[in-house]
Amino acid sequence: MFMVKDEFENIKNLVRVKVKVNRKNFMWFFAIAAFMHLTSIAATIFSVLNDAGVRHYTRQDFSVSFFFGLVIALIVMMFLYRQTNNYLSVFPQTNNSRFISSQIISYIIVIFVGLTALMLHLVSYCVISLMSLSVENVHLALGFDFGFIVVGFLSFLAYGFLIVAVIDLVGVILRKWTIFGVAAILAIASLVFATNTATVREIVPRALAFLVKEQSFGLFFAKAMVIWIVVAAVSLVINKRTVYYKSGNAISGNKIVIACVAAVSVVIIGLWLFTFNTASPDGGGSVNVSAANEVDDFLSEFYSQAHEIRIDVSHLPRGSDIHLTGENIEIIAGGAAAITGSRNAVANISGTSALESIQGDTVIIRFRPPYYYVNGVDMTKYANPHINAYLTGDTIHLEYSVRDAAVVILPIWGFARQFDGYRDKGLVTGNLLGFSSGGGMNAHGYIDVE
Repeated sequence: MFMVKDEFENIKNLVRVKVKVNRKNFMWFFAIAAFMHLTSIAATIFSVLNDAGVRHYTRQDFSVSFFFGLVIALIVMMFLYRQTNNYLSVFPQTNNSRFISSQIISYIIVIFVGLTALMLHLVSYCVISLMSLSVENVHLALGFDFGFIVVGFLSFLAYGFLIVAVIDLVGVILRKWTIFGVAAILAIASLVFATNTATVREIVPRALAFLVKEQSFGLFFAKAMVIWIVVAAVSLVINKRTVYYKSGNAISGNKIVIACVAAVSVVIIGLWLFTFNTASPDGGGSVNVSAANEVDDFLSEFYSQAHEIRIDVSHLPRGSDIHLTGENIEIIAGGAAAITGSRNAVANISGTSALESIQGDTVIIRFRPPYYYVNGVDMTKYANPHINAYLTGDTIHLEYSVRDAAVVILPIWGFARQFDGYRDKGLVTGNLLGFSSGGGMNAHGYIDVE
């Protein structure tokens, strides 16, 4: 038989002991994670209450950062496998019970980390939600969906369990075939160094596309569980046929392995981090009325979907000049600071030559609102940019305003963005890691006369 009856009892006892031994580590992790998360939220609340204008507060997706930290912790645990077994050698155990109990502890850690990330997110979400109800112009950019929360948590567990299985497989290979294992890892590291980053970014996602690009959660979970079972089973078979503690030189050999694999891990993680993109364009300036431009095909297309403001000027004689509030005329401009907080929102008005010697009965101002996004979140819809125009005598006055808006982005379960059922529903940010932004707070208007 693969396992005897006593081994089940050994596994249960070893798991109980390892949980007890690691209890302080669990508590420290939770305390540090809670402190970091709540400090971040407290800083956000302070800024929201003291800042003005259109601004965003992008919180980190702790489920993603916790996941990468989890990977590093599991790698360290793999190299401490022998030391941990020596520490607990007073307890009855076999090769199987040692290995399976270690795997169970790893799975418990994955579940604990996932629950911690979820709990901290829910606390933060509740705090900001209550704040948005009591403080004007505070908005939560991402919605809340119970189904997405469940799917995201299960996705985190699936990826976590796969990582545990793969790391354990690497561990048993290194313990059984140390020299060959190190040689293989160094070969892979050399290949990574020899390949440019763009190629790595293409090859890795393509190789993992059957899993990380799977759009159906059901198929993804089924694939993940099958791979997990197969990898875990292979690890168990290899471990059962491995004899440990054969020589006194094992510890020094493991130090070499630890150094080699740690270096490779740093390189691989660094390559992933290098793929993050950051772009932060200019946010805009004060109200401005530009010089006239003639209508051309580009402008026609640019303003084809713009909002129109029509002003009746039929009572003015043909050939009259209509003045526009501008350099030497009063500009009625209200509103708050732009997203950057450094300057006021911009309204660029062109086509003013049409107001000279008018030959029509209606002045048309085609207004195209600004567009600015942060991590895929459209900021301007919260700012409610608005332009108003009215005629007094022979002068058109423009009013352009932007409402104050504090937009808080609280992402969770970024790994679940791949599923069709939750895509384009305002539940995740535009990118998994890093920061991206684009557009600008400049509004554009074009004047024509009919």
